Amino acid sequence: NASVNGAGVAIENGSSPLLENSLIINNTSGESGGGMYVSDASTPVFTNVDIKENISSDNGGGAYLMFGGTGLGFYDCYIQDNTAGGRGGGIFAKTGSNVILSNVTVSGNSSNDRAGGIDCDIQSHMIITNSVIDNNNTVNGGGGFSIDNTSTATIINTAITNNTAGGNGGGILSYDASKTTLTNVTISGN
Repeated sequence: NASVNGAGVAIENGSSPLLENSLIINNTSGESGGGMYVSDASTPVFTNVDIKENISSDNGGGAYLMFGGTGLGFYDCYIQDNTAGGRGGGIFAKTGSNVILSNVTVSGNSSNDRAGGIDCDIQSHMIITNSVIDNNNTVNGGGGFSIDNTSTATIINTAITNNTAGGNGGGILSYDASKTTLTNVTISGN
């Protein structure tokens, strides 16, 4: 599939669908959200969903999340081998998005700007638990995870491993008054 935004799935205007046991694969967006595009206080829940091999010309190869409402969550998901022409090869969350990732693998994603795996930007809030962020790469900073613009993240019982960046922060890049709290996190091989 191909479209401007959200080539695989577009969720907008306060929608709250539940997606289970699904595969979002091989979609291409002309702008953002190769696999999915979520905006305008929408709160979808994804359980056992694989988001793979999607491409965006701009941000969010796998998923682009903007103005996401509280409760937007990914559970038991694989976000793998997605590519962003801009930022956030796996996930790009911005502008006050509130995102939960639990038992999620973010692996093999790439970006041509920042954040090969996950980008948490512009006053967004992210909780990541029991997850793996592995083998992602980016041309600039934040190979595994990048956070900026007064965003916050809590990362618990997670491995951030084998990620690469052409700039700063092979594993994690944090800047612009952002706050990241790590508990029982392994950062290795980046």
